[in-house]
Amino acid sequence: MHHYQLYIFDWDGTLMDSIGKIVTSLQHAASEADLPVPSIPACKRIIGAGLHDACDILFPNASNRQLHALQQAYRQHFISFNQVASPMFKGSIELLEALQDKDKKLAIATSKGRYGLEEVLSETKLTDFFHCLRCADDAKAKPDPDMLEQILTTLSIEREQAVYIGDSRYDIDMAHNAGIDSIAITHGAGHIDELNQRRPTRMVHSVSELSKLVIG
Repeated sequence: MHHYQLYIFDWDGTLMDSIGKIVTSLQHAASEADLPVPSIPACKRIIGAGLHDACDILFPNASNRQLHALQQAYRQHFISFNQVASPMFKGSIELLEALQDKDKKLAIATSKGRYGLEEVLSETKLTDFFHCLRCADDAKAKPDPDMLEQILTTLSIEREQAVYIGDSRYDIDMAHNAGIDSIAITHGAGHIDELNQRRPTRMVHSVSELSKLVIG
């Protein structure tokens, strides 16, 4: 797994341990929008999907008024909960540093909005590690391959030279749809059995294991 020139990462649940905040924000927002409060497993299952697809799955009978209220409340709660920054998973920064030292290109493909992504990159002082960023404001939602294809084109990297690393079924499906290899990491939103069903190129259970795989 050392031959890739480009390592593309998901963000929430892959590099940053922010799944708890996403779930709590979504549950509070559902309550305020007079919608059924989804369970923790149900919330985790839609993390990685685009907001429209996530709402269709969790709230299929919601009115447009409720969906608008949900989206507004979710953003407000997530900002409120983010007064204390989510931690990076142990070893994440060291992994990025090691890949940078090996002159690898790094990118992010995430369902976060552009403002939210740039904010957390600034807070963690990781902006300069990444050669390209693509998020929900830039491309079609996962699992459409649009984000990954934009990154490959922007950085002039062939598909076989790139790998995508993520924690949800949407991440692995997006990599398949883009025709690139994938590494599923199980410490985030996705259940191990569900990730296995998506047939990632490799699966790891921690950043430490990921580092051993891609750095040695």
